[in-house]
Amino acid sequence: MNILEVLTAGQGGQVVGNLAQSFGIDRKQAAAVLTAVVPELAYNMERQSFNRGGLADLVSALGQADYSKALAPGAPLTSPGVKEAGIEALDTLLWSKDRSRTVALRAARASGVDESLVRQMLPSIAAIVMGGIASKA
Repeated sequence: MNILEVLTAGQGGQVVGNLAQSFGIDRKQAAAVLTAVVPELAYNMERQSFNRGGLADLVSALGQADYSKALAPGAPLTSPGVKEAGIEALDTLLWSKDRSRTVALRAARASGVDESLVRQMLPSIAAIVMGGIASKA
């Protein structure tokens, strides 16, 4: 399963546009941030799936929050509920704020989007990724 394909199909195919609109950037910038962040999150998911504890944490995280809300057309990606679910997902996938900051820094460099804005976007992107995974599980 290609997570980026799942995400671009989410929100009626408008996940990039909704992300751009939610954070006040253009579609090209939003796509660049997704392209930079999603592989890092996917890599961490894959790493976790190699051990029972990590897999259990991942399955538990998928069951705890309603990530499908982040994939709904016109979803308010900056809403407290999506942000909270995304922070939980980041805690599960990246384990620490330092790793989250590192992902944001790399994504900012790769996309040209300001690092502080990428940090704000990370919870929403994590919620979208988890919603995409949950929708295919």
